[in-house]
Order: sequence, then structure tokens, then C-alpha cells
Amino acid sequence: MRDITVVDQLPAQAVFVRASNSGVYDPATHTVTWKWEKWGFQSVIDSTVTVKYPDGSVAPTDTVTNKASITASVQNEDRTMTKNTEFTHGFAERKSVGTIAKSGGSSNYSVRKGSTPWRLYGTNTGNTTLHFHWEDTLPCTWSTQEAKAVGDACDKPSSVGPYHFAIYSRSGTETSSGWTVEYWTNKGNHKVENFTASKMFTLPDGEWITRYTVDTDALPGHSPSVSLHGRISEDVPTEPADFASRYDPALPPEKALQLRGL
Repeated sequence: MRDITVVDQLPAQAVFVRASNSGVYDPATHTVTWKWEKWGFQSVIDSTVTVKYPDGSVAPTDTVTNKASITASVQNEDRTMTKNTEFTHGFAERKSVGTIAKSGGSSNYSVRKGSTPWRLYGTNTGNTTLHFHWEDTLPCTWSTQEAKAVGDACDKPSSVGPYHFAIYSRSGTETSSGWTVEYWTNKGNHKVENFTASKMFTLPDGEWITRYTVDTDALPGHSPSVSLHGRISEDVPTEPADFASRYDPALPPEKALQLRGL
């Protein structure tokens, strides 16, 4: 197929918010239009449009109909095809239900120069989009508390680059808003990046992330899950100076290993 045009006629009560894949909104016709030069055989083009309904514009008993059409020319033929479709839906009272969690490391022990993930995950079991926000300060020597004490001035965090932002479970908004990662470094720099897929990235030599935040909007029924992987610094000391205050005689390290079957 070639010269593809998709037009989405939005319901009258809907207020346009955004469209993925460069969809263009026309307020005069209240439509969103997408255009592509070609459409490969058996390939999928997934585009979305986000709208909102202001308070009082609809009632729980109301229904609205969204109509869309697609027009395309057949490759190597002087022929045009058109198809129309529509979808009618109702409304329900907004129900915001979800969970959010953060964990460091994985089920295995981490070693110097080895990779270690910081896992961020949640669930959206309600019927409306939820915004998820995670924030973490990386350990400077042994704990996040020590890192917070020195702030962004930590010369070398326990977890250093290269970094890998890995999306394990999608939020459902990867084609629109995606995942926003904001981070601060030991050199006093600050950067904001947007991810729509997993990606490796590095910082200049001697520059490491000391604190970061991750934000995403998750659609209903989605369980967003990502990990920020780093590498355990080879400069992490063998034991902290105040080891005695951290040692639990009821559960020494060797006993913990035995309980894990290691």
C-alpha cells in the first residue's frame, strides 16, 4: 500500500490532548490525521490519540462514538481503497488503583565490576491513567543514607557506568510520552532524557550518576517495569569503617548464605 491517510473523527465532547506518530489535530474539523508514504506487507502501524472529557461534559449513562477512516492506493496499481470503522463506548466513575515499588540489586549477590540493576515497577489496576514517579540516590559507599549525607558531591558512587535503561514491561505510553529519566552527576551536571525503548548510555570518563528520577504515565491494565543497570565500582571498600555497628550477630553473612542454599 502507498499514500496512506488515516482520519479519526473525535467525539464532539472530547478535548484533544495529543497524538502519537506525528498525528495532526485540526480544531476546525475536530479530527486527527496521519499520513504515510508506504505500508509494508504484514507490517503494523500502531497510532494512538489521547483525549479528555471535561467535568460535566458527559454522564456515566452517556455513550460516544469514535469514527475513523483509512484511504490508501494499491502498490503498482491504479486503484484506491477506503475503509471506515467506528467504536462506541460508555463511561464509568474514575477509579485510581495501583501499586508502586523500588528495589536495589537482584536475586543474586553483586560483585565489584559486575552489573547490578535498580528495579522500578508498579501496576495500574484502575480504569484511568496513572502517573508513576520514582526517585533514588545511589549509594556513595555502602548505603543510600551515606550518599544523601554527601549529596551530589559524592565523588564516585558505588554503582557507576556504563548504564543500561531496560524496559521490561511497557507502560502503554511508549509511542507518546514514554519514560522520562532525569539525573544529576558527581560533576554537578544535570540532564533529562526520554526513552521509548531500552537503551545503553555512557557519560564522560570520571562522571557518574549520583541521583535520578524516573517518570511515566501507565495506561489501565499495564504494569510498568524498568531497571537502571550500572556497574559496581571496584573502589567499593571491603568493609565499612563502622563494620561493628552493621554486623548482625543473629544473622551473620555466612548464615545468610546458608539460608539461601549457597
